[in-house]
Amino acid sequence: MNTLDNPLLAEFLAVLYEALMDEATTDGVLHSIPKVGPGSPMPHWTVERLMREHPGSNVSDLGDWHCQLHGTRNQWWMEIVDERMPAQDKPYRVSLYENALYLNYLAAETLRQGRVTSEEISYSVSSILTDFDEKIFGQSEALEAYENGATAANHPWIVMTHIG
Repeated sequence: MNTLDNPLLAEFLAVLYEALMDEATTDGVLHSIPKVGPGSPMPHWTVERLMREHPGSNVSDLGDWHCQLHGTRNQWWMEIVDERMPAQDKPYRVSLYENALYLNYLAAETLRQGRVTSEEISYSVSSILTDFDEKIFGQSEALEAYENGATAANHPWIVMTHIG
């Protein structure tokens, strides 16, 4: 069944798009929160200080991700760049319309209740941002796509094969 054929999922995705846009910059970009320095939970730290005081830290985890929202509230997708991925020049695309497993996870309560709630939308935005931070929002599938021949010139469309 096409996601757009299900009015409840179509409404969920439209409201989710609006909520994500509320979190984004004016041009539709979502950014990770810096790990150290201004705007981070450790505003007075630098990468150099972190490495000096915690030499076992993984510097690649300090990288940022950003996500550009494309389309309209009625049909949209995300283009993601995650600097923490090996060879950081591997952007990828995700359409929740084409990711039934992840969409059903996000919209589970909507489907159960038969209506979209602001609580579930807030939870879904939080889940997406957390999954970006935890590198479980298509990152492994994107790396696999690149290993199988995808190129940065033609960003792969990712279908998430697992949640979490």
